[in-house]
Amino acid sequence: MTERLVHRNHPGIPMKVLNNAVTCCLLACLGVAHSANADVLLLIDVTDPSAVTIQSTDGLVLNTGGNGSPVDLADFFTADTGFNEAPMSGDLSRFSNGELFTVYRNTSTTLQLFSGAGFNLGEFTAGQLAFNGTGTLDLSALPLPGPGATGDINGFRELLGTWQVVPVPEPSSLALLGLGGLLIARRRRHSN
Repeated sequence: MTERLVHRNHPGIPMKVLNNAVTCCLLACLGVAHSANADVLLLIDVTDPSAVTIQSTDGLVLNTGGNGSPVDLADFFTADTGFNEAPMSGDLSRFSNGELFTVYRNTSTTLQLFSGAGFNLGEFTAGQLAFNGTGTLDLSALPLPGPGATGDINGFRELLGTWQVVPVPEPSSLALLGLGGLLIARRRRHSN
């Protein structure tokens, strides 16, 4: 029979369960701290991979940047994609000058958005709206992120904000998942 380590203040809860709970809480806090510094600028719906939609929000740019470069959605793809370039439809544009995004590229795990005017989007200004409108693109052959996934939006090595895949699990759903995990841990404890 193996000896179980338990926390002295909570003798009924194995130490491993407490350590896992603390680790999950710390990771969640780090995620909240990161997203608290940068607004969500783009909401992305991957429900139909052949018509992925990218919707602007009223989020504000974190840092001035992006002059002469594409907008990079970092770590968007779940695996290395190689390289591909294709047209993008819709009216998604840079808010300050209305320049439309007309082309996307995927390189490695990054999704890049370009405008049609020489691929030069100009500069984003901190504290101003970033984007306007909605764009649609066909990403059916590529490894897409799941609901709730997030990542950075960069312009010429400056963090502009974040992107987020919708639908995002509601806080009540996350609480139910956490409660389910605790119940499973409790069941395992009682069965041992």
